[in-house]
Amino acid sequence: MANYYLELGNSFLDICNLESAKIAFEKAKSFDPASIKVHMGLEKCEIFRPISEKDLVPYDAERAIKMLNVILKENPNAKHAYLFLAKLYHKIDPKIALTYYEKVISLNPKSDADSLPYNGLEYIYESEKKYEHAFMWMKEAENLCGWDPLVTNNLAYQYLMKGRYEELLNTLSAF
Repeated sequence: MANYYLELGNSFLDICNLESAKIAFEKAKSFDPASIKVHMGLEKCEIFRPISEKDLVPYDAERAIKMLNVILKENPNAKHAYLFLAKLYHKIDPKIALTYYEKVISLNPKSDADSLPYNGLEYIYESEKKYEHAFMWMKEAENLCGWDPLVTNNLAYQYLMKGRYEELLNTLSAF
């Protein structure tokens, strides 16, 4: 049972749901109190928390970057670590965030479970006025995560900005 809750916690980390991840890791801890992986999951929740908050204190950013690099050294394919690095750099340096969002997608390119990296890419490209890139990522997100209201909203916005009103209405009405 501990492994089940450990994997569940990691799945919640992959979609930035820290509260649910923490609950799952706590449950895993109740089955295996000595598990290093469980304790690492709980520590990740604490490390990622400041990144998810709106006002990131520079000390927290530095500490988070160091801890995320430790996590990636242990597991170079830790999708959630790359996602939180992307979220952190999204606030600090969007150009670096782009590489981390793309890394998250490359680790699981056909996943329909997570639209966060696609939305992050769309937002950055939109703010840089690279509208074709923003549109491309939202179209890809629609193919994988069309169920996500944020994807629908962002794609509809892209159609609006392009003046493609019929596609805008079709996107919104399909949802």
